[in-house]
Amino acid sequence: MKNIRVIIKAKNYEKLKVFSDDSYLYNYIVNNYTELYEDNIFRNPDFLQEFDEYIFYSKNNITEDDEFVWKETNLDLRKQKISFCTLIIDLEQNSYFVYNNLQEKVAELDIDKDTDVIDIINKIENYNYEIELEEDLEV
Repeated sequence: MKNIRVIIKAKNYEKLKVFSDDSYLYNYIVNNYTELYEDNIFRNPDFLQEFDEYIFYSKNNITEDDEFVWKETNLDLRKQKISFCTLIIDLEQNSYFVYNNLQEKVAELDIDKDTDVIDIINKIENYNYEIELEEDLEV
């Protein structure tokens, strides 16, 4: 089981979805464009939180296909010089991957391009945990 967390500038969130749609269309057979809404991991988050100029996106239980699409999307985002930081956690293998392309400091989480990888992981997962707690309290 893998989980993904993405911090991206709010104005670029739509680009993220478009790049990943293109990747799904290119790499997989999609019978109808409307299926992308269900297939694209960036369209059905577990949590979507906006703060400052950024959006925090969180989804659990992503597939290998989703991860492949993320890797391709990551390249497109980097080519466009879009500011983002993504964490993919593999709970079965106890491993993680951090894709850090932050162009500036994300004050809410106190991370930037020079932040230590372990600090990024801890801060992002703590933020995700806080959102989960808030959701649980609302229910």
